Amino acid sequence: YLGIAYIDPIEGDRRENIELAISYFMAALKVHTKDSFPTYWSATQNTLGLAYVDRIAGNKEDNLKTAIAYFQAALTIHTPQSDPNFCLITARNLGNLAFKQSNWQLAINAYSTAIESVEQLREWATNDDRKQEIIANAINVYIKMVQACLNLGQADANPELINKAIEYVELSKARNLADLIVNRNITPKGNIPIQITTRLNFLRQQIFNEQRLLRQKIQLRRSSFHSSNSQNNHNSDLDFDNLSHLRQELETLVTEHIQPVDPGFQLTQQVKPISFAQIQATLSTHRTALIEWYVSDDNLSAFIITKNRSHPLVVSHSFAELQDLKQAKDKYLDSYVGLKKTWDEQLILFLHQIAKTLKLDEIIAQINTILPDCNQIILVPHRWLHVIPLHALPLVNGNCLLDLFPQGVSYAPSVQLLQLTQKKSYPQLERLFAFQNPTEDLEFTDIEVQAIRSQFQPHDDVLKQQQAHKSALSQERLGQANLTHFSCHGYFNFENPELSALLLAESQVATVDDSESSEAKSRFIPARGGGSIDLEKCLTLGEIFTLDLHNCRLVTLSACETGLTDFNSLSDEYIGLPSGFLFAGSPSVVSSLWAVNDLSTSFLMIKFYQNLQEIDSVPIALNQAQLWLRSVTKEELEEWSRKLPVNGTQIFEIDAALFRLPDNSRPFASPYHWAAFCALGSY
Repeated sequence: YLGIAYIDPIEGDRRENIELAISYFMAALKVHTKDSFPTYWSATQNTLGLAYVDRIAGNKEDNLKTAIAYFQAALTIHTPQSDPNFCLITARNLGNLAFKQSNWQLAINAYSTAIESVEQLREWATNDDRKQEIIANAINVYIKMVQACLNLGQADANPELINKAIEYVELSKARNLADLIVNRNITPKGNIPIQITTRLNFLRQQIFNEQRLLRQKIQLRRSSFHSSNSQNNHNSDLDFDNLSHLRQELETLVTEHIQPVDPGFQLTQQVKPISFAQIQATLSTHRTALIEWYVSDDNLSAFIITKNRSHPLVVSHSFAELQDLKQAKDKYLDSYVGLKKTWDEQLILFLHQIAKTLKLDEIIAQINTILPDCNQIILVPHRWLHVIPLHALPLVNGNCLLDLFPQGVSYAPSVQLLQLTQKKSYPQLERLFAFQNPTEDLEFTDIEVQAIRSQFQPHDDVLKQQQAHKSALSQERLGQANLTHFSCHGYFNFENPELSALLLAESQVATVDDSESSEAKSRFIPARGGGSIDLEKCLTLGEIFTLDLHNCRLVTLSACETGLTDFNSLSDEYIGLPSGFLFAGSPSVVSSLWAVNDLSTSFLMIKFYQNLQEIDSVPIALNQAQLWLRSVTKEELEEWSRKLPVNGTQIFEIDAALFRLPDNSRPFASPYHWAAFCALGSY
């Protein structure tokens, strides 16, 4: 402790203080030997490493070599299994030192140990907040690991390291959502024998108990570290064999008895690393390309993946280019949040700026080089790129991304989530279950749903307005539908994403009195237009997790801002309404990135479903509907709308809305009208 005190004192000569600190650490090691006091010894090795990193006396190069040796010595005791907290600290110190020296291989080795420690800590965590805290505090380890793999891989022309980079990109994504599902004890979907589910729940409880016991032992050992009476701090009391045995039994149970019936269940139990070969396997054809972005404070890389290459092609940004991109993004988001009335007028300018700084033309040129006949693209954004309509970004030749890929532009929060949606076959889109204007304040929603339901009669189950109550959302109804359509309002809760919701009947209430109980305050949240939202009358994300949508091929969220996620999150934790429906079993979700126009959205949705009658692909049907809405004239809309299967009053309402539009115009050419909706997942 004297050594630690001299590392950063308030007074005294810095050079002399560091030398004193080193001398005290060395004195401690005469008593705290590796054999008799391994935990003390290891902690002192780590602090000696830090001291030599900052040492002023002596040769700088020699000091850093010495620091590396001390960190490596500490890691012989502090392992990810025995003490992941200490191991993470030491391995991160070693990795950061190696990274600064451009010693990429040493950095990779150290960060690999650090990441293993993070994974162990997350596995032992007892609640969701702690798991989120762990990944948030350690996200820079993943970011630097990706960059170290890229730097060494490109310098040595080593494709395997480029593959490792994209694998670590995937490992850092969408973690907390999977944990939320596991912690809710999701049961397997389908016809699983009762004895299997009983054994499943028993093993889960036994694993939880064993993890708790190990945590208690580690805490006891750590507390003994600070006790002067402790004569032995060996790790022999930490026996992980029983925990390993229980996990293996659980994995065997899932693999042999559950996965054949519910192929996606395994992914809900544990987020396992995905290999580059598995990433490639998610590409549906040899003419499909996948672009996965990865953003840090200093770097941005776009990984282009195709089936005909053994490793990704990487397009990187300089630090200055990344700053330009962040400025463009900030203008886009600040304008949307603060000036929505003028945001839509500036949208095209924003998209041009983002496309230029994102180097979209260069990315497309690279795709054309490695896959000239590419006709389909999958976009996997990162962090704030999730809220940008990437499919609508313009190119220098006047096209936008949507124009280039006739087989569709689709999205995925991560490749692992995309992999989940491809696990099983689904029935045709024949049975519709829809919620229609539950809050009764959407002018053209009734027309939208009426036109859509006519395509599925007599297999259409529609809950209109006040009928669209939460209590009517039964598992029987969901189990029969293979298409679920929500025409309503959406709400995203940035502070507690699990409380994000779709607003159903009776969910909008008067403002809640401040004197109400804390329970009532957590139940009611302020509504944008005044008043409050009663979450008990809404379908929340937490409840969506528990739905069984194994028979549902498509969920359409025809509502405002249903595709939003927390774009400020460093860990790229995509927790939003679409990913909830993906995990509930639907392989495809259509959602929106902003507050949409009621009239143009109704036209887009009707055309989308008309396309689905002829095109067996959600992304293609949506993309073609968007291109149609972008180019259709007022006169063409008038002719098209008169053929819609709606009543005379509804035709009059459409005519009245179109009458107010300029003649010979393309009234919905702005991206504001056609670009908000994205297709996530497969199909």
